[in-house]
Amino acid sequence: MDRRKFLGASSVAAGVGLAGCGFFGKVLGKVPPPEVAQSKLDAGGWREDETESGTVFTEEYAAGTVTATGHTIHYQDEGLRREIAEKTLGAVTGQLSVFFATRIEFEPELDSLPLGIGRGEVLQRTKRSAKEDFETEMEADGLTDIEVLGESTLEVDTGEEADLVRYGARYPVDDFGFTVSDGESVSLSGSPVRVRGWLAVWYNDDVESTLVSGAVHAAGNYTETIDRQLSSALDMTLDIDLGLTPAAYREEAFGLMRTVS
Repeated sequence: MDRRKFLGASSVAAGVGLAGCGFFGKVLGKVPPPEVAQSKLDAGGWREDETESGTVFTEEYAAGTVTATGHTIHYQDEGLRREIAEKTLGAVTGQLSVFFATRIEFEPELDSLPLGIGRGEVLQRTKRSAKEDFETEMEADGLTDIEVLGESTLEVDTGEEADLVRYGARYPVDDFGFTVSDGESVSLSGSPVRVRGWLAVWYNDDVESTLVSGAVHAAGNYTETIDRQLSSALDMTLDIDLGLTPAAYREEAFGLMRTVS
């Protein structure tokens, strides 16, 4: 019996890679970037991936027009990416955990809205836009079976209660194969990786902005055991274990989301 431990599945080399989620049209205006606790980013091995800014939405009301403009920063868990790449000998290099933060400002400002335009109405419009675009981005990144699993609240470090939406989804993995020994190859069927998404939206009076933050990460570990007969005298058991820790990813995501300001 030839028994081997393969840490980190070659199956995900087919493309488990999550991108950031944002929601903008053409660039318009200059909104200050959101702030995230640098100490937490450094401790988790996160790196800034890209930034974008532009119009989130323009809404026509009987009393006037409200335009929401935003600035988003995307981050990738570089520490996790390096860890998985090392375990898989470079077979897996995609992102398994991403995070973003957005600051949104309004024209006119919420405290200066014309009569007939409610502040609460505008904030609900902002939340609806954030949800729609977050779901669209998840789909564009190749996730399937996207669904809202529930809504609750998340207390952020500045004291506000953010509206928190919890998502479930799957990331399809293609079939894959690799060489085991003496030119012998093994072909396996890929199986979807479960994914969890989080979206938080709240208004911060101190910066007079709506803040949106979110994260997407693996919702379960990737493990599989496969038995193969290589010859009449040689059997092989292949243990696939990516070593993912969803609970830790969730807590890290919440820790980052709470610091956005």
